[in-house]
Amino acid sequence: MATKAVLQMVFKLDNDKDHTISLLGPKSTLTDADVRPVMNNVIAKNAIVVDGAKALSPKSAAIVKTDVTKLF
Repeated sequence: MATKAVLQMVFKLDNDKDHTISLLGPKSTLTDADVRPVMNNVIAKNAIVVDGAKALSPKSAAIVKTDVTKLF
């Protein structure tokens, strides 16, 4: 069994919906102080536009770990 981790960053869009970006293999030592400025920078540069809706603010960020058991 292997454990896989992803950093999930959720952004609030200007159409009142959310958009999630997942990055594989985050450092286990990441903190709010590491992630929030990056999310704010992405928003400031208008790097996220989904169906014409722009990211307005960071909503959440989490490291999600999943156990994977290969059957074949």
